[in-house]
Amino acid sequence: SSQAMIEAEKKLALRDQIQELSMASRNAAEQRSVSELVDELMAAAGRSEHTKRAYRTAVGMFLQFLESERGQLVPNEYENWKPFAEAHSVPSKGEGRQGAARTVWVFKPPAAVLRLVDGGSADRFRAWRESSGDSPNTASSRTAAVRSFLSVALRAGVLTVEQGHHLGIKPDRQRQVRDRKPVGRRLSSSEVRTLRNECIKETRKSKRDLAIIDAMLFLGLRRDEVCSLRIEDFRQSGGRWWLFLEGKWRKTRRLKVHDAFYGSLTTGLQSIDRELGESDGPIFLGINRHDG
Repeated sequence: SSQAMIEAEKKLALRDQIQELSMASRNAAEQRSVSELVDELMAAAGRSEHTKRAYRTAVGMFLQFLESERGQLVPNEYENWKPFAEAHSVPSKGEGRQGAARTVWVFKPPAAVLRLVDGGSADRFRAWRESSGDSPNTASSRTAAVRSFLSVALRAGVLTVEQGHHLGIKPDRQRQVRDRKPVGRRLSSSEVRTLRNECIKETRKSKRDLAIIDAMLFLGLRRDEVCSLRIEDFRQSGGRWWLFLEGKWRKTRRLKVHDAFYGSLTTGLQSIDRELGESDGPIFLGINRHDG
């Protein structure tokens, strides 16, 4: 039948591709071990130890699936590549974990074995995991980890551009190392009290300044957002006041007005004969040295 001919042609084309593995010594990327690619995946993800173990398990299962599906196409001279992935149980280290065991994955083949992957490998892997008892969520998580692994392989030049196109993946973007030194610091409770107490005076300027400080403390507003606040940005809904701000890409943020900020804001507005909901214009005005 025509379907049988198509399958036969696919198999012959794949056999030709596998024969090219004998030329792997010419390709530095394919000479690398699968273990190196897994380590790159862990470094690129920058995740917790728990997630790293889950990623290794997903990759190990995928390689076992790949071997069961297409391992017979590996030339006989590369039998030392098998098994593609093995799971070993070793005792866990640490106090209070005597007798417990953890799974360690060992990956034997070079990265060239990933040339066996085709456009439907990830989908078939997911179906296999669900038929093996994984819940849909678990199967989805493991498939996502595999696709991340294949993206790293594509970035490393192990997978071809054509494979990446059929898989619907892009090369993994290597994370940039950023300066981890924090900018500024969090104010302590005593510093906040001291700062606010400096503004508790019976002047318009002090009442305005307290509202400015509270807008930053209790709503997390940036300086330019505080400067551009207008009375009409505040709206009442469900018995509470809300602040509506337009941010980047014209996205609107809705912030619940904190009770402390509401108190200082209404006091500051009353000092200049204004009120929420009954007037409009800028919230914060310039005040001269005579408090006018």
